[in-house]
Amino acid sequence: MAQIITPTDTEQAQNLNQGFTMDGLTHFFSNPIFLFVLLIVLILIVIVIFWMSKQKKEDAFKERDDVNYAVYKRSLRDCLHSAYVKWINKTYSMKNILVLFIPLFWNEHSLRVVDVNDTLLGYYRGHKVTEKGETIYCLYKTKRFFIFENLFLLRCMDTWTYENKTEEENPKTKKKEIKVTTEVRHFDDFYEWLPKNVNKSLYSALKIQCDGISEDAYFHIPNYLRKSGDKGLIAMDLRPEFRFNTKEYTMNEQYWRSITDLSRNIDESARSNPAIAQGRYKAEKTEEEKRIDDQTPNQNKGL
Repeated sequence: MAQIITPTDTEQAQNLNQGFTMDGLTHFFSNPIFLFVLLIVLILIVIVIFWMSKQKKEDAFKERDDVNYAVYKRSLRDCLHSAYVKWINKTYSMKNILVLFIPLFWNEHSLRVVDVNDTLLGYYRGHKVTEKGETIYCLYKTKRFFIFENLFLLRCMDTWTYENKTEEENPKTKKKEIKVTTEVRHFDDFYEWLPKNVNKSLYSALKIQCDGISEDAYFHIPNYLRKSGDKGLIAMDLRPEFRFNTKEYTMNEQYWRSITDLSRNIDESARSNPAIAQGRYKAEKTEEEKRIDDQTPNQNKGL
C-alpha cells in the first residue's frame, strides 16, 4: 500500500520562499507582457524627453524675440519662486500602477480658485504681488498627456491708483483751473477666502467675484462683477487698467534690455578697438624703463 508523505510547514515555507525569490521573479521579468509594457514605457519616456527639449529651445527663442512673452515668463518664474508650500497639497494616486508605480499621477488637494458660481478656475501653484497693485496667481486646470500641468497666470486687481481731474474756480483769480488729485481704489470686496473645516488657519479656496476669466495677451484676467443695488451683480470692464499696467511692465523689460544691449555694444567696441587691444597685450615695462620715461616726458609717450 502506497504511503502519502506530506511536507512539514517549515519545508513548505522554504519552498515558497525559494520559488518567489528565484523562479517567481525570473518568470515575472521574462513575461512577454511585462517586457512589452516596459518597452512602451521606455519609448514614451524618450518621446517626452525629446518633446520637452524641443519645447524648451523654442520657448527660449520666443522669450528672446517677444518682449510681452518675456514679461510673462519672468512673472511665471517669480510666482513659482514665491509660492506658499502649504497651499500646494498632492497625494500619491493608485493610477501609477499602470506605469509600474512611477509617480506620474497625483490626487489634487491644493488651494482652489473659483468664481461666484463655484466654478473651478484653477489650482494654486504660486503667486506674486506687483508694484502696480496686482496679485498674479499661477494656476493650472488641465494637463498635457495627463501628466504635465498647463500653467497660466491670472492677474487680479488689488488697488488702482488714478488721477482725478476736476475743474474748479480759483477764489483769488476768479478763473477756472484744472485740479488734479490722486485717488486709490481698493478691490478687497471682490475676494473671499474660504477656510477649511478642519484647520481654520488654512484656506480651501479663493472665491473671486467674477464670472469666468478671459485671455488677455499671454495672461488671463477675471470677468469682474460689481454690485449694483437692486440689479445684483453686473459686469464691469477693467481691461484698460490691466493694459495700462501691462504697458508699464513692458517698458520696464525694454529698459533693462536696452541697458544690456548698450553694455554689450560697449564691450564689443572695446574688444575691436586696435589701440585698446594693443595696450592690453603690450609687455609691462620694468622699473628702469618707467624711470627713463619719467625723465623724458615728451618722448615716446603712448608707445
